[in-house]
Amino acid sequence: MMLARPDAARRILLADDHQLVRETIKLYLERVMPGAAVFEAGDLEQVLDALHSTGDLDLVILDWRMPGMCGLDSLDRLTALAPSVPVVILSGEIGSSDARDALARGARGVIPKSIGARTLRAALEKVLRGERYVPPLLEQRLAWQRLPSRIPGARLEAAPSLTGRQQQILRLLTDGLSNKQIAGQLGLTEITVKQHVSKIYAALNARNRAEAVKRALALGLDQ
Repeated sequence: MMLARPDAARRILLADDHQLVRETIKLYLERVMPGAAVFEAGDLEQVLDALHSTGDLDLVILDWRMPGMCGLDSLDRLTALAPSVPVVILSGEIGSSDARDALARGARGVIPKSIGARTLRAALEKVLRGERYVPPLLEQRLAWQRLPSRIPGARLEAAPSLTGRQQQILRLLTDGLSNKQIAGQLGLTEITVKQHVSKIYAALNARNRAEAVKRALALGLDQ
């Protein structure tokens, strides 16, 4: 359903504990949505205060890991307080299980901080039109998880071709993390991660990340 408020009058609450992230996104949104009002919050309590004080909002962009957040319980509080306001989760690292549960409990989108400005704009516009936004790789993973079954016995054949470290990296790939994010999470250099990713492609007979993720999901190697 289309929101009645025109672009220029949109009221958006941007919640992130990193001031630079807030300022960068706010400046961009004000440039591509001239006249829109972008309010800021640095923690959950400020979000709750803003929902009470700023009146009718069109969108909440919510950092998944900022102070005061308690995962889905905090999301429940926000959706209960303002059930008509769409909430988009903004996160540097959110797994598919958290993303699936967040969407099931009212979030209208999941946006990784690694996306580009144009993709961010397209994602927010989609949510403002009343639709849902999920990154393609995460959408693919969620779709595979909804399938009734996977390839019987395939995991036993394919798993030995991957080392323990490569299986770790593959699971993070299927969660939609970039090489840089994987490197940070595992304490590796980005070059080392790229080397492992190349070997994962070869082991799964995949030409790129999307094919590797699809193959891993089909084989159950993301578990």
